[in-house]
Amino acid sequence: MNILLLYPEKENTQKSFLDRVSSFLFTSKSENINLIEISIHLPLIWEEKLLDLNINRLSSKDISWADYVIICAEKSQTKSSAEIINRCKSMNKKLVMCGNALQPNDTEYSFIDHFVMNAAGFEVFSNDVANNCLHKTYQPIFVTENHVPFQAYSLWGMVGKFTRAIQNSPA
Repeated sequence: MNILLLYPEKENTQKSFLDRVSSFLFTSKSENINLIEISIHLPLIWEEKLLDLNINRLSSKDISWADYVIICAEKSQTKSSAEIINRCKSMNKKLVMCGNALQPNDTEYSFIDHFVMNAAGFEVFSNDVANNCLHKTYQPIFVTENHVPFQAYSLWGMVGKFTRAIQNSPA
């Protein structure tokens, strides 16, 4: 199973030239850590590819490769999300959406195949994929431990590593 994890492009709301230049230079932030958390809940045998569209371009080759396209979006990414949805649907790809930009009842998201309300819900989703009994919506699941295995960060690639803040984990 090939999974394409997408973090849509954020809309540029800066007004001044300097803000635009600085946002261009420092587009990569740690917000797409949600995609890393999602990847943890997917089976290890699934191939995964993460694309932050603030840094990379989405190619037709990437979409063709994927069996499922997972979009994790915030409210400031609705325009980019709509473009991704249209491209993927024109290529008959299965779409899964996660993030606070969505409401499963919204008509603008009627083309989404599955809604997963948080990262932990992807365990249930992946089990349902294996058992071929998928649902439209997966309600939030709450976990007590928030630990990201080191291997999951390899999805970020080299580009993202140079512009991210370094945080110490508690010992």
